[in-house]
Amino acid sequence: LDIHPDVEDAIKDKKPIVALESTIISHGMPYPKNVETALMVEQTVRSNGAIPATIAIINGRLKVGLTNEEIEFLATNEEIKKVSRRDLAITIAQKQSGSTTVASTMIIANFAKIVVFATGGIGGYYSFRMMPYRTLRCPGSESASAMPASMDQRYGYSQSPATIPQYSTNNAILGLRPFVDRGN
Repeated sequence: LDIHPDVEDAIKDKKPIVALESTIISHGMPYPKNVETALMVEQTVRSNGAIPATIAIINGRLKVGLTNEEIEFLATNEEIKKVSRRDLAITIAQKQSGSTTVASTMIIANFAKIVVFATGGIGGYYSFRMMPYRTLRCPGSESASAMPASMDQRYGYSQSPATIPQYSTNNAILGLRPFVDRGN
């Protein structure tokens, strides 16, 4: 776990810190708008009296707080993976680089004892009972009506999960059958 010196100082001095996901840098916007947006969000956090801690994985290292060079690396490198909680172990083990989704950002932020998290939107379904956060600021969830079209465009799927599963008419992309002990 590599913690940026500004974030480390804020932790020691008990100053407010806001964790930020990094997927928007590598997978959410085109270059250079992605860099401009990431730096603008960090500046907005600073101007409101907190320390930004953009989170990513670089060469297998968990990063809490990025340098401008690391943000640029995420924005311009086509090998950057989109890393969710299920991808963390393999990304670290293979010393790969990746931007963090909401799920993996929460996990890494928790390692650093950061309890405030901000994101531009949440897609998919998360069990908020499992979050270790007292505060989650989120301007809004991704539009459920737009998800099927975006999943088809991005990944070639015609059906997708919705933010609130009980209201979804879409099938999940990946599912696991429950384990059944058959006695063998």
